[in-house]
Amino acid sequence: MRLLSLGMFAFIFTGVLTGASGAETKAGDPPALTPVASPPGVQALLGSSYSFFQITEVKSYSVTNALPTRRTIDLYLAIEVGSPWLSGDTPVDALSSEIPKAIRIFNTCAFGFDQIHFLYLTYNAAGANQLSQFASSSPYDPPFEFALYQDMPASLRPMVIFNRQGYAESFNLDAIGNLTPIYNVPISRIQDISFVPSDTAFGYNARMLTQPSFSLLAHEMAHVIGNLEHIQIPTANLMNVYQSGSTQEVGQAMSGDLDADQCQAILNWASH
Repeated sequence: MRLLSLGMFAFIFTGVLTGASGAETKAGDPPALTPVASPPGVQALLGSSYSFFQITEVKSYSVTNALPTRRTIDLYLAIEVGSPWLSGDTPVDALSSEIPKAIRIFNTCAFGFDQIHFLYLTYNAAGANQLSQFASSSPYDPPFEFALYQDMPASLRPMVIFNRQGYAESFNLDAIGNLTPIYNVPISRIQDISFVPSDTAFGYNARMLTQPSFSLLAHEMAHVIGNLEHIQIPTANLMNVYQSGSTQEVGQAMSGDLDADQCQAILNWASH
């Protein structure tokens, strides 16, 4: 994990989550995604070319949240064409366990989603070269994400980008504030974007021995939606990176739980 506002994805939702009230919410019917026509602003992106990639396909889905919500927003998911994320017929097939699980974790805070928009990214030769450098770079190098995505339309936020390689990380308000004076570039252009590469995400829970409810996708999204940071406490939590000793002890501190203060921060979040 890169030490910015980084993060840490799972495959089957089980267990009990805690909502803003602190009451237990038992796992029931998962959130549902229904294909819908993309709104004009998203449809207009089809075929758009940027410095390092082209948006070659767009798909939109209406979300039926699993729990009552007090606030809902749209979410943008950009996926590298040719990556393991697209092993199914559609992004929803390839991410069929990850997306509903992350939605439900946010639902426990009475926060949900109206529509999710999938953008397929096809990288040009320069983009592919940038991706290869990013995959082999030091976490402390200037962020390659800026070079790759600096011309991604700012209206497409919050966004999660699914590549095959890289770091699981997020550029939230604090990360942007910390990095901008160091690199002297307008890194704010990639603010409110999270990254979840398949080489990190696939099998993450099993490797880290996390609780079944933990979701790397939700963890990264919460860095942005709520501007939540890592915590180190002995109580299981979505944002916990509790360094207590063995891998099992650390993993068992990682769950799908969010406390009341974290839920309030998520509900109060505004994109910048």
